[in-house]
Amino acid sequence: MHLPFNEGGHPLSTADLLAAVADTRPVSRWAAETMDAIRQWGATHACPAGQDPRRTPAAQVERLQA
Repeated sequence: MHLPFNEGGHPLSTADLLAAVADTRPVSRWAAETMDAIRQWGATHACPAGQDPRRTPAAQVERLQA
């Protein structure tokens, strides 16, 4: 929405959205080291989103509660 506003306030168009998407860089690319650190931390301190804790093997539940 910044692009049309900065260009004189024309209505937002599909072309504006496509240009914004083309200029977008994934966080995993511009902050790769930070993302790797988060993944490493998550491997031992978190469980996948949406996982039903009632179906998690007992050993994993105990590790998560520690």
